[in-house]
Amino acid sequence: MGAVLSALLVAAALLLDALFGEPRRFHPLAGFGRLAVWLEARFNPDGRGRRLHGAAALALLVVPAVALAGWLQQQPVEGALFSALVLYAAIGLNSLHQHAEPVAAALARDDLDAARAGVSMMVSRDTAALDAEGVSRATVESVLENGNDAVFGALFWFLVAGAAGALGYRLVNTLDAMWGYKTPRYLNFGWAAARLDDGLNFVPARLTALSYALLGRTRIALARWAFSWAARRCITDNWKPARRWGRARCRRVATSPAPSSWCAMACCCGWRRSPWSRCLWRVPAMLEHGGGVLAAVACYGIEPADWLDLSTGINPAGWPVPPIPPAVWQRLPEAGDGLVSAAAAYFGSACALPVAGSQAAIQALPRLRAAGRVGVPHPAYAEHAHAWRAAGHAVTAWQPEQGVATLDVLVLVHPNNPGGQLYSRADLLDWHAELAARGGWLVVDEAFIDATPDASLAGLCPRPGLIVLRSLGKFFGLAGARVGFVLAEPALLGALDDRLGPWAVSAPSRWVARAALADTAWQQAARPALLAAGARLADLLRRHGLAPAGGTALFQWVRTADAAAWHERLARQGILTRLFADPPSLRFGLPHHETDWARLAAALAA
Repeated sequence: MGAVLSALLVAAALLLDALFGEPRRFHPLAGFGRLAVWLEARFNPDGRGRRLHGAAALALLVVPAVALAGWLQQQPVEGALFSALVLYAAIGLNSLHQHAEPVAAALARDDLDAARAGVSMMVSRDTAALDAEGVSRATVESVLENGNDAVFGALFWFLVAGAAGALGYRLVNTLDAMWGYKTPRYLNFGWAAARLDDGLNFVPARLTALSYALLGRTRIALARWAFSWAARRCITDNWKPARRWGRARCRRVATSPAPSSWCAMACCCGWRRSPWSRCLWRVPAMLEHGGGVLAAVACYGIEPADWLDLSTGINPAGWPVPPIPPAVWQRLPEAGDGLVSAAAAYFGSACALPVAGSQAAIQALPRLRAAGRVGVPHPAYAEHAHAWRAAGHAVTAWQPEQGVATLDVLVLVHPNNPGGQLYSRADLLDWHAELAARGGWLVVDEAFIDATPDASLAGLCPRPGLIVLRSLGKFFGLAGARVGFVLAEPALLGALDDRLGPWAVSAPSRWVARAALADTAWQQAARPALLAAGARLADLLRRHGLAPAGGTALFQWVRTADAAAWHERLARQGILTRLFADPPSLRFGLPHHETDWARLAAALAA
């Protein structure tokens, strides 16, 4: 088939798709699917089929159809018509538009129920609890990832092998969608379809992602691509499954992310709006964080209850939350509810502003200063550098020996996350004095300091140019309450409060936070217990050849060139860690029960 004829046939198929969309009745793939169900019931009764059975069923379904297509496409007259019709049936560009447009329209008119209903037609996960951001992300991911299967992949194989190539690709892709689950029934039987689909997608998926990257925010997308390759992970921007077209699972290739992970990667790196996406991509890309158990479920096929999540650094034995009075749920937050007084007693500072987790302050503080020079250590909690850079500041990777002579703002995580480094009080005060003398700031994020409160600068607030961030998510284990505090001068707190707006922290969260801060007996018992647990974790890791390079009472940080391999090895056993690519390293949070400790030890020894 010549290049000109191929181009004409592709144009004809795309035109047919644009005019008519997918056939509403008697779609060939629907009939093929029914045949596949019938054959699978005979080759895989009660899930007893092995890999050989799955391969045989695949061959019986695909090979005759491909052979017949190969013969028909060679016919001098009928071949061109047949090829155009096969390619038309194999692509689904119009279908993607038809599925995404109602979701976009529903989001545009703030009809979340309709948006959830629309996205439920595109993904297999439960969409009932998704907020607008979740609906937006799920829709964009589904459309762009399906762009490989329904458009680019079929076109690629048509150009390589004509109608036979496009037909074979779509049939294998359909079988993968039906049998490629990591469930007891399909783990072995679906192996052949899954592997063959990965192989057929190897080149098209990368070309798809490259197309997305070139049309979107190219530099960021290509940088994410390189990161994904280096980490050898199946991720998007916040560790979402890389393959999610109509099924909640993700398959790993031995040494690189599954082929279509590049599609999701490009999406989360800033795919620009198109006429059919409109308000779908209104959520900015997020950095990676710990957590993400549901994404790990989709990626490894292990049920949520079977995961041991060590990725967050949250106290697994957090403050025991008592029943919240029903009346609290019915009230708007009030400043005079005693929370600020409880915070003042706990932190030793009367100037404390409650915020919706310290993350809210991290994002807002850079907007309160004119653009300047900001130093942030690396590695550290990445949201700091990201927020300052997004606000127009010049951010540089900072080391203590550099001092602060060239900076307007120094942002420190104390103790550092993930390294666990603590800075001496003398150094901190010297840096603060030098910065404050010229109107600069020292911002100290003390999210992990509660187990060692003597190292905190909170009691020195308020001082000009000193800003301390505190969180109830780590030591108290109340990450879901989203409560943090900013300790600073009253004028700065007032400006920050105005920027964040009213009712930043909900009434139930304020009620819980006030009670937790006042529970000194629990705090005094928790500190030595956490310090002992942190030392125990460091010793356990050291015994298995993973000597920590640093840590706190709540986590240990291991630097190793094999970080990605260890992360994968533990994840396959249902243990989730926090993987860092630069430098290659892992963060381990604390196990909770003795069974969790034993499980981690066994996984490290396996």
